[in-house]
Amino acid sequence: MPVSADATPTEVPSGNSATMVKEPKQGKTPSSCICKEQYKDLIWGEKVSCEFRKKVIQIAKRLGKDPNLLMAGMALETGKTFSPTAGKKTSYVGLIQFGDSAAESVGTTRADLLKMTAIQQLDYVEKYLAKKKDKINTLTDFYLSILMPVDVGRGNQPNHVVFDNQYPLAYKKNGKLTDLSKSRHYGYRQNPTFLHEEGEKKRYENGGKKEYDGEGKTYIWEIEKSISNFYEEGKAHKVKTFECQKSQEQKIQPTLEKGVWNVIITEKYTGSKCTHKEKTPIRNNCRRGKMEVYDHSGKIVFTIKDCLLEGIAGEDRMITDSDAPFGVYQIASSPFIMGSSSGKKRTTYGPNPRLAFEPIKGTGDEADKSGRSAIRIHGGRQETETFEPRKNPDLLRTKGCIRIWDSEAKQFYDWWVEYHKNNPNVKPGKLTLKK
Repeated sequence: MPVSADATPTEVPSGNSATMVKEPKQGKTPSSCICKEQYKDLIWGEKVSCEFRKKVIQIAKRLGKDPNLLMAGMALETGKTFSPTAGKKTSYVGLIQFGDSAAESVGTTRADLLKMTAIQQLDYVEKYLAKKKDKINTLTDFYLSILMPVDVGRGNQPNHVVFDNQYPLAYKKNGKLTDLSKSRHYGYRQNPTFLHEEGEKKRYENGGKKEYDGEGKTYIWEIEKSISNFYEEGKAHKVKTFECQKSQEQKIQPTLEKGVWNVIITEKYTGSKCTHKEKTPIRNNCRRGKMEVYDHSGKIVFTIKDCLLEGIAGEDRMITDSDAPFGVYQIASSPFIMGSSSGKKRTTYGPNPRLAFEPIKGTGDEADKSGRSAIRIHGGRQETETFEPRKNPDLLRTKGCIRIWDSEAKQFYDWWVEYHKNNPNVKPGKLTLKK
């Protein structure tokens, strides 16, 4: 839900908060699995990395709050994705849906926030919440510090009106709407999550949803109901697989599914800088991989020695457009999406077909937990706009996929055509991306 600087952030006394997640006492002998012992109890924890959980707990400690409150708020704001690019095509973005004025109030912009990783963006979340931390007395107050800061402290007033679809609009001398009137007026139609009155959602939908201009108010009790629901739901999403466990699991050679053909990609870091000659941050250690294709008998039949695993959104593999996540994927029954002979798709993916696969739901691995989809293996961006070969081409970063050379994309597809011709009953199996 949108954050407005004028709309006003918040300490939850221990008696009013849920069970606190505490950092271990100093001096205690550290375990071999710090993520498991120190940061395991956060609600929604399985949606984020160990580093993210650790930072949330540290922020909450400095604010004097229960970190679960922050997790519940971010879950609601990002639609349970915890993506720093949530809302990127709207006026409100990020982990707590910063608007322009809110971003400016903590020394940044919406555009800059969208370039940050989730870990980096948490610094600005803390700055924003620190403003009114002393007024937070309830779970609802904590969420109001994100949603409508001017109402922090009213979390125990169930009939207080937060949004009113017919609230009078007020203007500044420069002709722009005041943040407060804009938030009060438009907040109702922008936040259908809070439509809990009988018949309210139907009126909203029949009235054009975000174009609805009829009567409608959002009360504290409706906001309390929504954030409480997210809090309770988050308890079922505490982390179950820990980084230390995953690192051990990823050292094990994946078991090849029998009777089908499979792909295994093994991550490798080059140890050298990776610039890719494009407008994305330079990395000191390039993340690449080796791809091996196994036939139904478990024999390696095709190898690509170099592929790029980097995404334009950075190294936080839990967010869209970032590096490809570790895990096991199901290759599509029709494994290749045909290439394009012209247009933007050819520029992006190259002229050859691309391999399609999806995370397997319920596995609990990184690919599954990321909630990402449509990760592909493809070529592309090795030709000019007129489809001539580029001089000195490179493997350029993708929007979260795996890039290979166009020539090898053709060889891969040609291998499959011949293989499928000779083995028409052999189906695609799994793709595993491992360390």
